[in-house]
Order: sequence, then structure tokens, then C-alpha cells
Amino acid sequence: MAAIKRMVCGKVFFTGVCDYSCFLRGSKYGLNYYMLADLDIKNYTEFWAYFFNVLQPMLHIPFDIAIDPMERLLLVNFEKDPDSLYVGFEPQVFDDGVTGKGHLVIGWRKDGRVDVYHEPGLRPDAQKYDIAGKGLAHMVEREMTHASFEVNDRGVQAHYEFQDLQERNVLIRINENHSRKRKPFGLLAPMGDVAENPSAMPLVLLQDFYFVRKKHSEVAVSVAGRSHRADMLPLPIDGNKMTFIRYSTAPLIATFNPAFSGTLPTVAVQEGHNLVRHGHREIHLEWLKGKPAVRGMVLKTHVTLWNCVLTSRSLPWIHLVKPQLSAAVSASGHTPPPGPLPEIIRLRSRVTG
Repeated sequence: MAAIKRMVCGKVFFTGVCDYSCFLRGSKYGLNYYMLADLDIKNYTEFWAYFFNVLQPMLHIPFDIAIDPMERLLLVNFEKDPDSLYVGFEPQVFDDGVTGKGHLVIGWRKDGRVDVYHEPGLRPDAQKYDIAGKGLAHMVEREMTHASFEVNDRGVQAHYEFQDLQERNVLIRINENHSRKRKPFGLLAPMGDVAENPSAMPLVLLQDFYFVRKKHSEVAVSVAGRSHRADMLPLPIDGNKMTFIRYSTAPLIATFNPAFSGTLPTVAVQEGHNLVRHGHREIHLEWLKGKPAVRGMVLKTHVTLWNCVLTSRSLPWIHLVKPQLSAAVSASGHTPPPGPLPEIIRLRSRVTG
């Protein structure tokens, strides 16, 4: 039940009881603050405690970036010499408290979906794979006795053997033995181009990214005893002919605003302050007509720093916005930065009280 109150000359009058929300209006230092809330207040003491809380704005946090820890990843494409089921494999290495410690291999299928093969020690979340192509087809546990993937001064050293869904033996072996020094760089991967029904916007920043060089490299990819030729890059890089096998020793897998149903988190904002912290996030604000507006968010991780900025205009205090709101969002990573990024998403939000 919600008690309706009204203020007259600083006094509060209880005018009745109803089962819907009430609208409170207060004033502090000549600035008006508004809040729409379901109340269950039984006396004046509880009301004044709530009222003074209203005078300090509670900012709803409309953005979120989730991080999936990953140690290394390797992408092996053979689209020009495909298997009957697969056109590529993607080994990944994990060592964290969420997914566990071990290896998994994503099998990229001809139909655009993916199969995920993981070691018994891993606990991958099947729901997170809707950002990969047309989504997850199967996730199965497999023994990978000889699983290894390292990068040394000579290049990539990787070895995987397992059985696929059809009980066929799969082999991935790469031994790079190049004397010239690698020249890796950072890359923001175009994951959004292949995700068909993502529950979030993928932002994949690949640090220490490079390609496996053709010369002085042994590459073997086979399914059921049939060898498949890895795809090649059409142009040389750093004076070397390259395969299209690429890797990162410091990938950052982020998802912007994962699907969510519930109450948005809030944080108290002191008047005039342009920065508030919520967990491992920094919320940057500006004040519009005495009300806090979200300018951007910074997320610090063990690999890099994500900076999400509203490029067109700030997002007003959520209780004051119109039913439809448009804003442009850009995201960038640092350490080192991958370079200037274009506006990569147009966000349309429907905000309700």
C-alpha cells in the first residue's frame, strides 16, 4: 500500500491510502528534485527519512559492460578448403574463478552456428555464445589430453586433439619457428558483423594480436584424417607472407549492456559532483539545470580500460527523460589504444518510470 502525502508550507499531511505510486516534489537550495516511487510509510518519521533521501538524487545507472576473462585465443580458418561440417576452429585458454582453468575449442559451422568443446575443468556459460555467429548449436565436454597453446619468441606453439560430435578425430597443430621478431598490434574485432541475435553488443579488443607467418611454420589441421589447408592473407605484413591464422595473448571480451530484466542499480549523487563510483565502474556526470546527467562510464579491467562516452548528448536523470531517447555511444580501449574509433552504435532506449 502507498500513502499519499502532500506538502503545505513545510508540513506534511497524510491524505489517504492507495495502492499506486505517488509523486513527491521537494526543494533544496532552490533546485527541484523529483522521484516516483512505491512507498509504504506508516508515520512522519519514516516519511521525513524518505523525503530527505529524495533531496539527494539517486542516479540510475543505465549502462553496463560485462567482462569475460580469457587468457589467449587462436583462430584457424579453412573456409576455402572446408570440412563437411566446419569451416574453422577457435581454441581459447581460461584461468579464472568464473570459467575455471583449461582449454576449449569453438567449432565454426557451415550454417553459421558454433559448437563448443571444452575440457572437464571448465564451466563455460552457454548463454554467452549468442554473440557468436547465429548462436550456439551444441556445447559438449571433451578430454583434450595434449591441449596446449603458447606464444614464445619464435611464434605460436599449439596442439589440440579431441573428438567432435560425430566422433571424428580433430587435430590442430601449429609450430612456428621464425627467427624474425613479431610486431603485434591491437585490434577491435568486428564481432557485431557476424552476430545474428546477440543479447548484448560484443566489444572484443585483441591485444598483442598477430598472424602466424607462412615461412618456417608447420601447420596441420585435420578432421577424420582429412587435412585442410588454412586460409592465407592475400598481402604480406611486415615483409612476411602470412596465413590467416591469427591469435591474441591478451584478449578482452566485453559485452555492452547485456540483456537484463529488473530494477536498474542506483547510486547516491552529491550535488555538483561530476564523478561517482559504483563497483569497478566510474560514472562521469554533468549537471543540466541542477540535475545530474550521465556523460559516460569508465570500466577498469586487468587487461585494459574501457571508456564508454555519450558522443551526442548526456543522458538526463532518468525520472526526467521523455519516453523516447536517442543517443550516440562510442567505446574505446586503451593500453595501448587501438586508435581512434568511429561512432559504433546508435542506442535507442525506452525509459519508463
